[in-house]
Amino acid sequence: MNKKETSKLEKMMFSEHYKITFRVIAITISTMAILAGGGYLIDKQLETYPTIFIIGLVLAFPITQLVIYKTFKQVTDKVEQESNVKH
Repeated sequence: MNKKETSKLEKMMFSEHYKITFRVIAITISTMAILAGGGYLIDKQLETYPTIFIIGLVLAFPITQLVIYKTFKQVTDKVEQESNVKH
């Protein structure tokens, strides 16, 4: 591979980084909305606000990181497999 050729993985990580950024933002907002929003609604019903809401926020962070890791592990594995098949 000469300098002008870039691998599909490099293209995805550097040239098209905005797609990755928006995907991470979407995963983060979705996870936070589900866990924190669900905690808020449960707190309102049980009149325990902010206990379950805070628990939802605390759980949302590691779950978000795990989902992001698994998502991008699948994407990068797929790109690497495609590039290995072509060679």
